[in-house]
Amino acid sequence: MSKPLISIIIPVFNSQEHLEKCLSSILNQTFKDFEIIIINDGSTDNSLSICESFEKNHNNIKIYSQNNAGVSIARNNGLDKASGSYICFVDSDDWLDEKFLENFDYSIDSDLQMQGLIIWKEDGNKFETIKFPQKCISNNIIDAIELAEKNNIIRGPYVKLFKSSIIKTNNLNFNPDIAYGEDMIFVFEYLMHISTISITSYAGYYYAHRNNESLTNKYIPFNMRFKFNNEIISLRDKFLQKHSNTNNQSYIDFINYSNAYSLLVLTLGVFDKRSCFDKKERQEKLDLIKKEKINLLYKSHKLPRFFKLIRFILKTFNSRMSELFINQLIKSKNISY
Repeated sequence: MSKPLISIIIPVFNSQEHLEKCLSSILNQTFKDFEIIIINDGSTDNSLSICESFEKNHNNIKIYSQNNAGVSIARNNGLDKASGSYICFVDSDDWLDEKFLENFDYSIDSDLQMQGLIIWKEDGNKFETIKFPQKCISNNIIDAIELAEKNNIIRGPYVKLFKSSIIKTNNLNFNPDIAYGEDMIFVFEYLMHISTISITSYAGYYYAHRNNESLTNKYIPFNMRFKFNNEIISLRDKFLQKHSNTNNQSYIDFINYSNAYSLLVLTLGVFDKRSCFDKKERQEKLDLIKKEKINLLYKSHKLPRFFKLIRFILKTFNSRMSELFINQLIKSKNISY
């Protein structure tokens, strides 16, 4: 049996309510040269039996099971099993338009291909389409990535077509030690090894944003967020160094803003009641931010006024006084932390 052009990797954990729609949408693709690699991550519901029912009728579906170890290890196992020239990732609660695969361009030798996505919001059953303005094939990685970042398309592995050879040659995988933002880190590590990129204005990936996934309500522990910030800031810095000849100041400004903004969100997280930090622990966390990243906070001048106040406090006062003033500021603004 000849190798498929594309390996579609789907990590599955307790997705019985959404799996049939997901798998049916993939099997209904107008482009047919693909295999489906399902990694069952220790599901305790009927997910595995649903997958097996599809496998019986379709010889391009392969199922592998593992003890519950998380999405990163599941995706890594999928990469190990994949035989296609290209890799495509699909989450088990998402689904595809029938022309999603067809709208990638297989006639060109591009290291990374991207298209837009349609966000389905469970709250209100609303759809939001995010797509690139026009089709583009470019050696200018920075301009393309700026467009993707500003449209929040760079964050996850979905809506992208990766080259298997680049992943394997550079031993790229998802870091199982990072439980928050690991997919964005994988994408940026991949970006470090590409020379060409292509994008299309088509949007055929339906990303399901469910009520229990709101980042405004989801608590991310400080240490987890701090680790992610360190990794992504370092990768972005290396990425810009690799493309140091760029004259795209707007992207550099965007990166500086994103880094500063995320660090200030991290600072607010120190005061999140769910963290259960006492005053001394809050001071220690603020001291950690001040020592490690304070200079990054001053690379952007476009921050909201509230964040500029926090930045001023961190820069001006020691950790003990910073804890006192920021706490008072949060209370005065009636922010629920």
